Amino acid sequence: MEHFSPAEAMLRVTSADSSDKPFFSEISATIRAEAGLENAAFAVTSDPKIAVAAIQEGEGAELSMPLGGEFDPSIASPFDMIGTVMKTSPEGRFIFEGSMMRGVEAVMGPSSVIRIGGVETVVITNLLQAYDRMFFVHFDIMLEEKSVVAVKSAHHFRAAYGPMAREIISVNAAGITSRTRGNFPIKRFAGPYRRWIVAFGPDRR
Repeated sequence: MEHFSPAEAMLRVTSADSSDKPFFSEISATIRAEAGLENAAFAVTSDPKIAVAAIQEGEGAELSMPLGGEFDPSIASPFDMIGTVMKTSPEGRFIFEGSMMRGVEAVMGPSSVIRIGGVETVVITNLLQAYDRMFFVHFDIMLEEKSVVAVKSAHHFRAAYGPMAREIISVNAAGITSRTRGNFPIKRFAGPYRRWIVAFGPDRR
């Protein structure tokens, strides 16, 4: 499997942002890479304030708010989002239909789809990965009609999306689990094992 930058990967059909999971909302680099795309879909990121604001404003409303970058802005800063609320789901419940957890109910919490440029972005409240196509279908997003589908998942997405993908590209965007060691400040600590320890911020020595 080849690895590409976000900009390169977004030229393909399906991509997986493997540099971090949705649990930390570090999606700003991926969203920036997608900004020039048309007819694309992306799931999921967890950002409760965005999801709730979209529900309050209602479908068709315009939102202008910072999205993501909450866990550690020094690694991935918030994305200044301007988008249109396309769909909302106050409870965010559906039944998994894929090979993983088939028949189990998923509870996303307050959720919405916001179109940012040409990308329909699924924003949820709870911490889940998009390893089932129902994360899109629940909002009436038909993946077969999209030119690009991006999922926020490291591995578990393959069973659901692999059969429909022309090509799967692993994206190493900014995130706290990036494979690029140079993305993080590293200090060497004295100790009996002299191990290298990654410090994720100036206050963590």
